[in-house]
Amino acid sequence: MAHTDTIELFPYGQTDVRKDDIGPAKSTVILIRWAVVILCSYLIIHRVDGTISSELLNLLVALYMATNVALYSIREELFHRPAFHSSLLALDTFVITISLIVNGKVDSEFFLTYFFLIILCCFFETSKTVAVISILAPLGYGVLLFRSGSYDASALLRFPFLFVVSLFYGYFMQLVRTQKVLREQAEQKNKGKAELLNVLSHELKTPLTVITSYAQALKERVLGDVTAEQSAALCKIMQQSATLLEIMNAILDTASIETRAAEVRREDVALNILFQDLESNYRGIGDTYQQSLIWDYSALPNMTTDAAKLKIILRNLINNALRFTEKGEIRVTARHHPENNRVEISIKDTGIGIDKAQSELIFHKFWQADAAKIKDHGGMGLGLYIVKEFCELLGGRVSVESELGRGSEFKVVLPAS
Repeated sequence: MAHTDTIELFPYGQTDVRKDDIGPAKSTVILIRWAVVILCSYLIIHRVDGTISSELLNLLVALYMATNVALYSIREELFHRPAFHSSLLALDTFVITISLIVNGKVDSEFFLTYFFLIILCCFFETSKTVAVISILAPLGYGVLLFRSGSYDASALLRFPFLFVVSLFYGYFMQLVRTQKVLREQAEQKNKGKAELLNVLSHELKTPLTVITSYAQALKERVLGDVTAEQSAALCKIMQQSATLLEIMNAILDTASIETRAAEVRREDVALNILFQDLESNYRGIGDTYQQSLIWDYSALPNMTTDAAKLKIILRNLINNALRFTEKGEIRVTARHHPENNRVEISIKDTGIGIDKAQSELIFHKFWQADAAKIKDHGGMGLGLYIVKEFCELLGGRVSVESELGRGSEFKVVLPAS
């Protein structure tokens, strides 16, 4: 049996809406508007009232046609924004009304039919109802017109006018309703994802914390003596647990960004204390690998920000520097610039560096500069993506300056208040 494709004039229902269901709104809007533009232009050109300047009215027609031509150069995404719909609809309603007034041949019954038709198209939600109204409106007006007997040949133009106008307003109303439903569906999905993230965060981290705690207790001989081989095995367990925790945190942070579940909890943060805690946590980490971790900060102000996210930003950058600096120096610097009320944090290393052509790409999700080198150093390609997104959430930015083989410097600039 042959398959027949059907075209739905109003493809936007009230329920079961998918993002893929929204077709090319741009081409549909432009096509319907051409019919409106042509009809309005005809009404203005073949006017009865000659009190208004012909040059002015002809200029209005030319400008109105130019607006539809200009729509071809606008991106498709803009046609799915409610603000754009409202502006376009307001403009067209104004021009349609003006064209009817200027024409001078339109009776009061037609005006009533026109405005009543707009109300009906806005009131009814189903596409089938709007399609029926588009057909019945001109037929109903035709019955009234022919019964009155006061009409001429030019009145025949009013039938396609009503049909086109009803299609025009009906399409826009369906588009607006569809996008409202899509927003509601997206909010529901994001809410569900946020709840799932909270469950995963608890259910995954809790057993991992227990494993790490028991391994630490065994290594410190709290539960009895251990041999050298057992101590080495416990160290590996703790190292791999730390790696797994880092991966889990990266995945959960990324998921919170993607679902817009990452909230900013602003509080008064003492930066000096925050850096002292970080320095204490990293103390002794680089000694085994001939890495020198230098901290340079002093007289930092209190800062209104999200302390947890700021720590995630700094840890990701410091961990990256440690990972890609086998031997050398990692310098963490923080300065307050009161002239523009900004705090600038720098993490500079003497590691493998990054090619300048790739310096902007490293902030993309799952992007890694050199697959061969990354394989040796580990990492998922999420750390810098999280850094960039969290910096923007906190109202700041991150940048990088690097030279291949000579190291990198990442700068984070955040508002101090």
